[in-house]
Amino acid sequence: MTLDLLRKYATDRCNAEWCQLFFRNPTFAGRQFLQLLDLDDNLIKPSYLKGGSWIPTAKASTSLVSRMTQAILGHAPIGEYYSRFLPDKDPACPCGEAALETRDHILNHCRRRGVDYFHGPARTLPSLIRFLERFPWAFSFRPKDGVG
Repeated sequence: MTLDLLRKYATDRCNAEWCQLFFRNPTFAGRQFLQLLDLDDNLIKPSYLKGGSWIPTAKASTSLVSRMTQAILGHAPIGEYYSRFLPDKDPACPCGEAALETRDHILNHCRRRGVDYFHGPARTLPSLIRFLERFPWAFSFRPKDGVG
């Protein structure tokens, strides 16, 4: 066995273990993690190759990658986050329809978006990207926060 073959074997085993933990243990990815489907309706598997499973889809736009990551991980500057970490901030959605602005509200119910990009549990990464491109305010800092 060569050193390269041993590295490949170790890397393949680590990646297999990562995928197994990711899908079999719901707490491994975190309770806020947004599971997305690929175009073949399979859950997207984590990968370290070529920038990973999610980032290359954003076409190297720093802003889009940032907002996509915040949406997927549930660490976005939205009411749900504010209620947990910045209790002095108003957690309501600016649309006026939700007392607590959540990721689900933004993706499925918010009046600020006119078109239904997400509906039901079948969410694909390309549809999330289209949603974020169409609605640049989604998962970004509010203007009154003095950021963005």
